[in-house]
Amino acid sequence: ATLSKLARKVETKRPRIFDCRIPGCTNVYTTQYSLDSHTNSQHGDINYQCLFCNKTYSRYGDCTRHEDTKHRMKRWKCKWCPQKYTR
Repeated sequence: ATLSKLARKVETKRPRIFDCRIPGCTNVYTTQYSLDSHTNSQHGDINYQCLFCNKTYSRYGDCTRHEDTKHRMKRWKCKWCPQKYTR
């Protein structure tokens, strides 16, 4: 493709819109991946509960991040000393 054809294609390309279809949710995304991530994290099944409080999450990583930051859970040990860290 020539540069002028490419420039025209870029100018005329419209952004794709992905609406959340859950009733009452008005979130809109520009990629399917972002919509899927939102749907799983906000509307997905709740599978993980914080070990310290009743907060629940649909993703394991979100739950462990919450435990680390809100409850100061120290999961990571230094290789060279006995010190432990949250992240």
